[in-house]
Amino acid sequence: NEPIKKDGLFVYSAEVAGRGGYWTQMVRTVCVGQPNDELAKAHEEQLETIEFTRKKLVPGTQLGDMLKAMFAHVEEKGYIPKLPFGHIVGVDLDEGGRGSLVSDFVLTKDSNVVLHPTMCLGDMDYSIFWGDSFLVKEGGGERLNQASTELLVL
Repeated sequence: NEPIKKDGLFVYSAEVAGRGGYWTQMVRTVCVGQPNDELAKAHEEQLETIEFTRKKLVPGTQLGDMLKAMFAHVEEKGYIPKLPFGHIVGVDLDEGGRGSLVSDFVLTKDSNVVLHPTMCLGDMDYSIFWGDSFLVKEGGGERLNQASTELLVL
């Protein structure tokens, strides 16, 4: 419960249940003032990590295997991964194990999966958190919103 300071960050997470009771989520890191080069680079690499993982959102993939691949991808980029990385959403905000790397939940066509890898930059108190909901499809996940992927700056 700290005041937001100039050159600080905060996370905006919209977790919405529609008329049919099905959940979706969109997460954004917001900068107060212009982001430094490290944060701007991390944002681009986070979008690339989400795209890398989106391609794995195909029927038959185990949730835990997909999350492990995302975790390893973040480590390969030199960041400290922090769970949760994503989860299944439906009539509950978490169906199938929130961020569980050992989940044996098998993705089916049109499963709704939230991808939101947390990438810590050196100090564990400094991270970027960004994500969207995707439908599982044969050719990879289909993003459920058309919101901008640009880093938000106030």
